[in-house]
Amino acid sequence: FGDTRLSSCAPFEATTKHVGGYFDPAVSKQLREIALQEDSSLQALLGEAIDMLFQSRRKPTIAQKRVKP
Repeated sequence: FGDTRLSSCAPFEATTKHVGGYFDPAVSKQLREIALQEDSSLQALLGEAIDMLFQSRRKPTIAQKRVKP
């Protein structure tokens, strides 16, 4: 109750699905460093990585279509 963070994200989350995994903390740190260096976000970096995986498997690159600005 009363969590404003959830209500502000709700419209975007209503049309998306969370995809995640568990990795060594160093992975998280390195991703955050790259995002900071490139003035990007984890969401954008993960979308890029997922699209690269799809491309290598000859699938449509669709992950970055829904990235928040």
